[in-house]
Amino acid sequence: MSGASAEGWMPIGVSWRDGAPEIDWCLLRDERFTEPFFEDSVRRFVTRPFNKVFRRRTDAATLEAWAASRPGLMPNGFIFHMSRCGSTLVTRMLAARRDNIVLSESAAIDTMLRPPVPVPEEKHVAWLRALIGGMGQPRFGERHYVIKLDCWHVLFLPLIARAFPNVPRVFLYREPREVLASHLRQRGIQTVPQLLDPHLFGIDMTEAMTMPPPEYCARVLRRILEAATGEQSESLVNYRDLPEAVFGCVLPRFGMSLTAETRTAMVGASGSHSKKPGDRFSRADDAAPIPPNGPGDAAVAAHLDAPYQALERRRLRT
Repeated sequence: MSGASAEGWMPIGVSWRDGAPEIDWCLLRDERFTEPFFEDSVRRFVTRPFNKVFRRRTDAATLEAWAASRPGLMPNGFIFHMSRCGSTLVTRMLAARRDNIVLSESAAIDTMLRPPVPVPEEKHVAWLRALIGGMGQPRFGERHYVIKLDCWHVLFLPLIARAFPNVPRVFLYREPREVLASHLRQRGIQTVPQLLDPHLFGIDMTEAMTMPPPEYCARVLRRILEAATGEQSESLVNYRDLPEAVFGCVLPRFGMSLTAETRTAMVGASGSHSKKPGDRFSRADDAAPIPPNGPGDAAVAAHLDAPYQALERRRLRT
């Protein structure tokens, strides 16, 4: 993975062995990330005949050396979010600009952030920097680089901030009854104990397995909001201010200028369903509100109203 042999390759996956990461690579050449999520694009890339036959896996030292020789773009910004709050809409709008590299919810970054055993923080920071640098290689003259993280990655803010202390951050959130209604209609993996370890959210597995769905979802979301509430340096964006807030808040925060061409591209993307780009977006697609005075409403009142209002007060002060 050096010199001409590295041209066009990108790290797409991470696994752990003996407390160190191993990196899977894929040859991209002239491919762009056009799907709503990183893994959707990766599935398309790996079906190419060359990538079916030729795959590369390297150790962490090779990743670090490769990233040092080809550092890629420094991220313009990180997008953190509550989930079901418009973050995919924001990344779709940013990805509509051909001067941007936009990566959305990469499993490689998630695995790098969550090693199965404790690792030295200095090494963890270096590996995270190398991975994100390796993923930010401009291949079409891109000048900007944005990463949307998974919603639970706000819990790893201290590590991310240490690795990238000068990279701006935004946090997107939404009225919690609307978010809970969406998860009760179609559960995200973070709200299913069997899919994402509940210990990540400070919940015992046995307790999680016996907890009613509204209660468990609300406690997971509470942990995410509390982590964002304790972080004072990110810009806050409420779902109800989208898509206008992308122009008024996100672009200035990430240091991106706007031209007539880029505005037209972004406005066009904002009219499409964020997860189904071929469909038009309609707020009628939202889940029906949770019934008042029911278990969902009680769970929001117990766990989510307070951190949501704390975010709102801070947003309105700035």
